[in-house]
Amino acid sequence: NCSTFDGWAAASDACVDFGLSTNRMFGMFGFGQHGLGQHGVAQLGHLQHARFEYLPTKAQILAPVSSVGRELSDRLQERLRLKQFPDTDLSDLAPGCRSSPGSIYYVHQVPVVGFGSVIEYTMMFLARASTMGAQLTLGRASTLEWTSSWHCGDERSLLCYFNITSCCGALWEPSGELRLPRLRNPLNIGIQGYNRLGSAWLSGQLAHFFFSRFTAPTAAAVGARRSSLPSVRRGDGVIGMHIRGGDSCAARRFCPSNLSVYFERAAQLRSLYGASRVLLATDDTRAASLCASHPFGMRCDTLRIARDKFASNTFIEKRVGAHAS
Repeated sequence: NCSTFDGWAAASDACVDFGLSTNRMFGMFGFGQHGLGQHGVAQLGHLQHARFEYLPTKAQILAPVSSVGRELSDRLQERLRLKQFPDTDLSDLAPGCRSSPGSIYYVHQVPVVGFGSVIEYTMMFLARASTMGAQLTLGRASTLEWTSSWHCGDERSLLCYFNITSCCGALWEPSGELRLPRLRNPLNIGIQGYNRLGSAWLSGQLAHFFFSRFTAPTAAAVGARRSSLPSVRRGDGVIGMHIRGGDSCAARRFCPSNLSVYFERAAQLRSLYGASRVLLATDDTRAASLCASHPFGMRCDTLRIARDKFASNTFIEKRVGAHAS
């Protein structure tokens, strides 16, 4: 049995772990409530851009889903659906709303982080709600930084994009709408009875619950952007690439001056899997220009957008609202 805390895969007769605990790593260097400190940062410096790589064989990628994985997936998706969309009508809710006579897990505000992390935090909240036997709902202003009034109206939360709950009410206290402190807790995703295949598998299942439930306006917006890119047939080999510049470079994250290193890695994937097409997501004008030059003979597609607005040292979640209109 090949099983680890962060997800697992079989490679020959060995187990391959999909991740490492940053909490353990920080603990090695004295990470506490006041941060790493100069000594800790110095010790951690050689690790902060450590390569993390797992490249399964093509046969492993194409292997059919195991019956265990398929059965667990079906059970979990049905469990989430039944709790998030119960069949009981309550007369005191607005027309079209449904809620459970049981408990509600209410999140008034989601931490201000990148959009992907906002989704991941909400996935964690969904996992917590499921473990508690509760229905997750979000405050209508829980994600102001990643929503806009022109697209979302008054629903300034992830519920603007994902139809993941039928509960459309907010919690109130005598002085007005309930306000809870905003916390940025460590991500810790788990649901009792569904952890046997690791947190990577479970995160994928929760992400599927979200991305298979776009709201109608979001589905239309995604479809319009998708139609501007060449179509991809199921089974075609496509390499997804993300190159983030701007605030990421200012924060001293991985930000090479020679962007061709990304395409060198893509060329390695081509040699392993036969994929010769790249789909690039980027906020960097140089990366988009490099994509258009078809580096290493690879076909590269990316959306045509005004990327100059992203050339800033301010974290993107702090400035996206300025361009929302």
